[in-house]
Amino acid sequence: MDITQLPEEVFIDIAKYLSTDDLFSCSLVNFSWRNFINSNEIWHHVCKNFIVCKSGEELNYLESLVTNSSESKSNYEPYSAIDFEPLCKWRKTFMRWAKLKCNWSKGNFKCFKMVEMLSDFHTTEGDDDIFLFVYDNARKISVWDIKNVPYHVEDIKFSLYHVCSNFIKVCNNYLVIVQCNLLQVFHYTDNGFQLSYRCLFDKDVSHLSSLPHDYNISQWYSSNINLFPCDLTLRCDQNGHQFIGAILDGDYNKTIINIWNLKEKSEKIEVFIPNSSDLFINDINFSATEHQLYLMIRNSCHTNSYDIVFIYDLKRYRYLDFKLSFTYVVPAFIFRDNLILAIDEFGKCLNIWKVNKKINTKIDCNFFIDLRCFNIAGSHLLIGGKNVLENSQRTVSVFKLFSLECIFTTNVSYKVDFILLIQNTFLLLSGFCSRYFVSVTDIFKKCCLFTIEHHDFISVNSIHSKLITRADDSEVNLITFW
Repeated sequence: MDITQLPEEVFIDIAKYLSTDDLFSCSLVNFSWRNFINSNEIWHHVCKNFIVCKSGEELNYLESLVTNSSESKSNYEPYSAIDFEPLCKWRKTFMRWAKLKCNWSKGNFKCFKMVEMLSDFHTTEGDDDIFLFVYDNARKISVWDIKNVPYHVEDIKFSLYHVCSNFIKVCNNYLVIVQCNLLQVFHYTDNGFQLSYRCLFDKDVSHLSSLPHDYNISQWYSSNINLFPCDLTLRCDQNGHQFIGAILDGDYNKTIINIWNLKEKSEKIEVFIPNSSDLFINDINFSATEHQLYLMIRNSCHTNSYDIVFIYDLKRYRYLDFKLSFTYVVPAFIFRDNLILAIDEFGKCLNIWKVNKKINTKIDCNFFIDLRCFNIAGSHLLIGGKNVLENSQRTVSVFKLFSLECIFTTNVSYKVDFILLIQNTFLLLSGFCSRYFVSVTDIFKKCCLFTIEHHDFISVNSIHSKLITRADDSEVNLITFW
């Protein structure tokens, strides 16, 4: 029986159990097999299982690169094939990812100079196709397009020219700038960043009509609000959908957390600290993931301080039935949706909580964990730090996040500033040993593939196709692996 005579849905279900090598082999049988295998449903299933992304948004972004690419047809379509159907978009997406992985393994990349004199900048922020240099002293942000050859797009001026920024972050094409209690929300479109709205984030929505329409509102702010960054202790974050901000003033137990919808300025929620009557709070921090807000409370009891974690659901606008109390001040946290990682008080043990399953596990390390080398990459956990016995040695380990199996460990004799896992295969180490450099190691072959000399790591985009680095001479460069 010819398998292509089966109903299409049955053929697709069978094909989903095949490896990518088997799928390509099936494509070579004849025209009919090739056209049956050329299914978006099959290749979307392949992409979801093989392409490592933090969420579906990055997978859709990779797919859009193929859909919008002017080179797609010339690279992937057969030159003479009357009986061939055009390659489906998800097969092109997989081929794009495979090409990216091949370029990483062979060290094939292009380096583009962007700007000089990084010392002039206050900080940097990046999203997939845009990168920002913040000039706080000049009260502006320089926007660069890095989709292909990098170029300067525009400069964004702050609304208040007389004060510095308290918070700047770009996520999901939304740029948030906070100066004192003034929230400025920009949205990135084909015409660059457009100002969506401004508000005093600690006020209710009724004040919006009283804000002036002028872009520079420094004079109005000085006359009516008259606050400076030194007057306020702020806690801010944004996740690409909501801005979360709080002003810590006076009694921390009565702190109000303000949540603004980035798309709709009329939507605002006020959240209070839960069960705070029996707490003596001396600090509050929070971190926003896509669906959850992790609230970290520093509580004082007699002469001791310790941390408490609450979780607020940003979709249902309520606290989860979850409270995590420590007996010490936690050196560092990492938060993901339904996942908490916390270093112990001695810096040699990592505790992991799966919130939705209420499971607690831990990893005992034989080194002191470096807070800069503590990261999640896809389904893997990366930990680096100083060796207990050899202070000059640094140890870097890669674990499977859910089974906690250690799949790779290496010892290096140089200072490691940052670690990252690319495509579940390539370990990127940014370090310093008389000079800055970035090295890439294959964790399965256990060999160094290549080193980028005289470069210090700054940022990477979500699908790991682009790096932003700083050279020894303070040049900022875009390194692309497409």
